[in-house]
Amino acid sequence: MTKIIISATANACRECEAWSESPANPGNGQCRKHPPQAALVPQQGIGGAGLAVVSYWPETRAGDGCFEFFDKQLYGDEETQEQLKLS
Repeated sequence: MTKIIISATANACRECEAWSESPANPGNGQCRKHPPQAALVPQQGIGGAGLAVVSYWPETRAGDGCFEFFDKQLYGDEETQEQLKLS
């Protein structure tokens, strides 16, 4: 069996330049590190029901950690590292 250890030393959202805190709800905000995510949602319009495309940035809390900053320490064989895409 392969032993996997991941050391998590994540930075908090509040420390990131890409994080935008909500003025109406301090301690909460949006992660703007990557482009907004698009989603299809049902919408009722004049012509009947349909779908609309909306986009949004993920909502996060100031103390949330970010996987972009995790230190990855992997112990195991190369095949396992490749399967997990952590190397």
